[in-house]
Amino acid sequence: MIIAVLPLVLVTLLIFCVYNIYILSFFGIPENLSMTYYYLKEEKNKAFLFPLFILMMCCVFSPAWFFLNSYFAFFESQTSILIYIVCLMMFFLVLLSDYKEKKIRFYLHYTVAIISSVCELLWIFIVAYKYWYIPFMILFLSFLAAFFTKTHKCSCIYWLEITAFLSLFIVTFLLSLLL
Repeated sequence: MIIAVLPLVLVTLLIFCVYNIYILSFFGIPENLSMTYYYLKEEKNKAFLFPLFILMMCCVFSPAWFFLNSYFAFFESQTSILIYIVCLMMFFLVLLSDYKEKKIRFYLHYTVAIISSVCELLWIFIVAYKYWYIPFMILFLSFLAAFFTKTHKCSCIYWLEITAFLSLFIVTFLLSLLL
């Protein structure tokens, strides 16, 4: 099964890296990942890239994530709900891409993003408990990057989102190597 899981994890990581490199090269470090929707909408009229990015990551990554959960989780049905919640929250993020239009969308968007990040990290701490230190290492590296780029005040949410996504991708990559 490593043949099926590892490529999905790597393709998702590639999608994540390509999107972030594109954003960083044209717009610099954003306040948060969702703000890139507005950057793309205003500057390049390519607002569709943000929802496409989220949907591609979710659709490509979730089969591998579910398989790893079924293989490594002690309580598969209980931890699967975390994956379902993350996927559902990602779809809500796509629906709420233009979160600045109405105040309720703004609050819903941030609530959905927080729930998604917390569920990702919970899954790591419950299922991939051997790699509990990875999110803390990534968080430390994110703080260093934010400090050296002088964006620790204006882009702290971006760095937290990067921490959550990269932690999940690195941990699933390591788990897929154990298959």
